[in-house]
Amino acid sequence: MAVFRRQLAAGSALAILLAGGVARAAETTPVRLRYTAPAECPDRRGFFEQVSARTKLARLADASEIATTLVVRIKHVPGGTAGTIELSTPPGRTAQREVKAASCEQVVAALALMTALAIDPDASTEPVSKPPLPAPKLEPTAAPKPTRRGTPEERPASALTRWKGGVSVELLGGIAPSLVPAVRPFIELDREGRAPWGFAARLSAARLQTEVRTESGGAEFRLWSARLEGCPAHVRVARPLWFSACLAFDFGELTATGNGVTPAQQVSRPWLAAGEITRLELRLFDALAIEAAGEIMFPLVRDRFFVQTDVTLHRAPAVAGGGAVGVGVTFP
Repeated sequence: MAVFRRQLAAGSALAILLAGGVARAAETTPVRLRYTAPAECPDRRGFFEQVSARTKLARLADASEIATTLVVRIKHVPGGTAGTIELSTPPGRTAQREVKAASCEQVVAALALMTALAIDPDASTEPVSKPPLPAPKLEPTAAPKPTRRGTPEERPASALTRWKGGVSVELLGGIAPSLVPAVRPFIELDREGRAPWGFAARLSAARLQTEVRTESGGAEFRLWSARLEGCPAHVRVARPLWFSACLAFDFGELTATGNGVTPAQQVSRPWLAAGEITRLELRLFDALAIEAAGEIMFPLVRDRFFVQTDVTLHRAPAVAGGGAVGVGVTFP
């Protein structure tokens, strides 16, 4: 209330200084307005709308007519905002007043009230609605940064299909009384995504050869086989380490040739086995894979191979085991 009384008194004083040179009864006063204020304050239009809301005797002047000059300057000062108003009439009378307040809106309201009272002593002194603030300036948006092509495990794709080719060195049981070494090339298809689990399928082949001897004679065993694996449990344990549990099926041909016996005969029998393979795979640089595996196989055909009248050389066991280490290269 005290601030309002000071504004009213200042407006009345400004009206007295300019009495007779600004307002005349029932006449409108053309005003040429020069207005400067910070961007967050009401703009030129908002200021004059407050003046017009208090009196109908004030209007903005045309460029060609003689008018009262109104200069309004608003600026920030320590502790708030300050504003000055300078009103000059055509006869040459000039009056100036200054207002300080905590906010820019209060300063604009006070200056608008002073201007209205200077032009029209009967102007309304009731509070007016808050003037609209100027529309915020739109800042240009930065161009989106190009997305970086991450590694397959960083990409947010739901699933990614990759191929891997390699070779493993294996010790396989079942075709002879002891484990037999073999080289097994393979090709693998991996289906992996952001999630830590996926699926893998592998196709491999091997050729094994070994010899079995007894006092009664011996035989040479050769195995040609292919292996198909499906790995429904293909899980990323840690970022470079994958674990796979696979179901495997072997099929091929096992050939036995007599050695040191008369007559030397050769027999060929199908080789069929099914089992489970557990594999750990360490990936380096997202391209090179080093792996180790253990396997349990169950021969489905268990033929007995013998020499002389009934000397058994070998019969496939009910359960056979083995292991392998290998290396592979992954490519998209």
